[in-house]
Amino acid sequence: MSSAPSIGTPTGGTQKILNSWKEIAVYLGRGVRTVQRWEAKLGLPVRRPNGHMRSAVIALSNELDEWLLNTPKSRLSDNGNPRRFDGTTLASNAVVIALRRSLGDAQELRHKVERLKAEHGSVVSQLMGNIAEMGNLTRNSKALSDQPRLKAS
Repeated sequence: MSSAPSIGTPTGGTQKILNSWKEIAVYLGRGVRTVQRWEAKLGLPVRRPNGHMRSAVIALSNELDEWLLNTPKSRLSDNGNPRRFDGTTLASNAVVIALRRSLGDAQELRHKVERLKAEHGSVVSQLMGNIAEMGNLTRNSKALSDQPRLKAS
């Protein structure tokens, strides 16, 4: 399976576009039938580009994350206890998803800071050069003004 495409968000982060039930299920750490049931019974936020009930689906990772964090955990299982998947609870899956998003945002910020540091260093170097040049011009100008002037007769 190829990695899901991502798009930028207004806050500067990125979100993944999940293009099938399988990608959505893998992202949520559940089975395909479970996420289909969640869509039908609990309002899992998926989109159908063709608008038909049985057409292809897409989902945005940030919408899924928000839905997971805001859906009461008791609604996600039959007996009130979150079901286990790969040894973790659904609640911890939501925390892991939120942490992954935060780590991704932190990495983007770190790269941005490094780029800005480099730009800042370049600008400071140019400024220092301009200041030195202005000092030389000022000294040269003062030296010229201190020279005796010949009077025209």
